[in-house]
Amino acid sequence: MAAPLPSLTPGQRRILLLSAAINALGALLFVPSLPQIRGIIGLPEADAFYLWLVASWILLFGLAYLAMALSGRKERGVLAVGAGAKATFAFLVLGYVLSGRWPAQASLLAGIDLVLAVIYARWLRQA
Repeated sequence: MAAPLPSLTPGQRRILLLSAAINALGALLFVPSLPQIRGIIGLPEADAFYLWLVASWILLFGLAYLAMALSGRKERGVLAVGAGAKATFAFLVLGYVLSGRWPAQASLLAGIDLVLAVIYARWLRQA
């Protein structure tokens, strides 16, 4: 049986609570009935099925971050998948911005997720 991961520090718990809030707001970006919010950031429209899929995944990740923060325990799987998902999203958005397909303001989303991906990856290495 694997050794338990260390407990979260108060600072880590705050970062996870912030991540949960960011994900809740991020999920709103993809709710199909809110195109004006996507327009502010410069995200393109898509079929409602794909928007709901992305919104629900973002929300589920946020709930996982919230659960980890409330439990006070590091969860290797949540951290690994969260770091990978945030890095993937960040690099995809940055790629679209750099290619000129999306406006520069969309890179704000990428920056936030890239910072959180690095933080989660560091926590994994420390565990």
